[in-house]
Amino acid sequence: MLENQSSIKRLVILGSTGSIGQQTLDIVRAFPQKFQVLGLAGGQNLELLKKQTEEFQPRLIYYKSGRKNAAFQGLPIYFNGRDGNPPGRGHRGRRYFR
Repeated sequence: MLENQSSIKRLVILGSTGSIGQQTLDIVRAFPQKFQVLGLAGGQNLELLKKQTEEFQPRLIYYKSGRKNAAFQGLPIYFNGRDGNPPGRGHRGRRYFR
């Protein structure tokens, strides 16, 4: 899949659906040999987050919306929660596995 693993920077993009996150992903697109997206986290723009997930194939996905979204079923691992806190920190969301 990726050549010369030691030179590849692995990224988790927090706020991937926001303006800075989208700009960061533009850089990843421009230099795919230098970056690998391991995780994406977005707010409530689930449509864009789903497109990003399909394009970058991250291992982890997080979104803030408290509702379970069928669009993310079958994807690697994703988290959702009403309060936006990451899992394991007083978070009332759910963790789903493929």
